[in-house]
Amino acid sequence: MGKKGRMANSKNKPVHPNSRKAAQQHRSSLRQGKVAQKKKALNVRQFKQGVDLMWFREAVLGIDRAMTLEELRELAAIYIKRNDEQIAALKASKASQFKILELEEKIRIETQQFTSGHGVQVPDLTKKETVLNLAEWDGSLAKLPAFKMLRIKAEA
Repeated sequence: MGKKGRMANSKNKPVHPNSRKAAQQHRSSLRQGKVAQKKKALNVRQFKQGVDLMWFREAVLGIDRAMTLEELRELAAIYIKRNDEQIAALKASKASQFKILELEEKIRIETQQFTSGHGVQVPDLTKKETVLNLAEWDGSLAKLPAFKMLRIKAEA
């Protein structure tokens, strides 16, 4: 019996747990799990970045010129405080404390990054091309890599 004949029959046979084939299948399944996990993490990261870009899109909707770095810092400071109204509304309605704490923690981390850390990641609105691309953006996550991002700090 040739190699093809053996391969055809081997698909239906059980694999011995200590065989090379079992090791190959195990490695393959581990790799597929890792790839799926990385893909899910990428999707979550892209979704968060898309939400942030939508906020900046709404903030600069009527602007058709490039911003200065000082204007961009002011916009980043407003961006950090974007959830203040939502926190106040949640506190007034006596909503879940978990959601309130989550938003407050997010603000604390972003404020720390903005004032003393690595900076807050914002789209590079110092270039007119980016401002126009952001205005024309339809919210598609596939177009996220087209936007150049900057890290802005409170102090230059």
